[in-house]
Amino acid sequence: MLEEREDLVHVQMLHGDSDKPPSYSPLTRNFDQVFVSGQMGEDRYARNGVFIPPSKFVHVGRPQSALMQRGKRGPVKTAVYMPTWLGQYEDTKFSSLERAAEIIERFGECAPGVTLIFKPHPLSFKHPSWPRIEKDVRAALRKFGGEFAAPDLTAFEAYEMADVLLTDISSTVIDFLFTDRPQILFLPEGFELDELRYPSLAAAGQVDPDLSNLDAKIFDAIGPDRLAKARKEMREYAFGADAGSEDSRFSEAIRALACAPSMAILSESDLDQETLKEAHRCSTPKRKAASRWQKAKNQSPAAKSARLIRLRAKRRGAV
Repeated sequence: MLEEREDLVHVQMLHGDSDKPPSYSPLTRNFDQVFVSGQMGEDRYARNGVFIPPSKFVHVGRPQSALMQRGKRGPVKTAVYMPTWLGQYEDTKFSSLERAAEIIERFGECAPGVTLIFKPHPLSFKHPSWPRIEKDVRAALRKFGGEFAAPDLTAFEAYEMADVLLTDISSTVIDFLFTDRPQILFLPEGFELDELRYPSLAAAGQVDPDLSNLDAKIFDAIGPDRLAKARKEMREYAFGADAGSEDSRFSEAIRALACAPSMAILSESDLDQETLKEAHRCSTPKRKAASRWQKAKNQSPAAKSARLIRLRAKRRGAV
């Protein structure tokens, strides 16, 4: 796609921001622009040996955070446990699902007055171990009056319900930072903590793989909350000092993109009225680009191949 439509501006924008390997994939170097939430997202690539020119990065915040209120809301009444899915590869196996039933029981014993809501990653349902895990989890929830999240409950709705979040290394860690509320994070088996590669972990109560310090982390999260200052600093690193204006930063980035000389026609349903007017003002070059692509699409394979060769040569300055 990147080669076939070299007349367009290609933007990488991931569905979330996390310290997992997909958030610093070397393939990102192929894009013209890289949208990230803030400085943490930009630094993550260099921290992991993926070097991309700073000029390619655009800090757009996290527009979805507009759905959440920031700040603690008095005594802890509700906790949400959102484990990530059981990864297929060694470098993405961060899930605590295999320990979920024990975690729920331990939380129930330490915080009997707090309702725990369990919301697993949707991909968890496809894993062969899920039927067994679900049976154990539901039994643990019944024992302590916990709840299995409704199927249509979104991640951001779950964040808004949570006074405390229990989770794994994933985008939920960074998303929830916006709320300034405590979170407990479960380290996977065989995990070696590297603060350069996993900076977001410093703002969460880290639970050892054997769960030996789980009780202490629960008591701190629902009580003294010693990580409050660290969370604030990490939130600014992840979203910017002006966190809270994410929707405006994203809209500004889209407006700038809409006026790019070789940008494709944008979907009107995805833009607010102000952005839409700006897009129409810049529409002529976009329509010409789309017309060129449509003509190229109808070419024979031989003609299409020749066109790609010319485009590559032009990009290298050979033509």
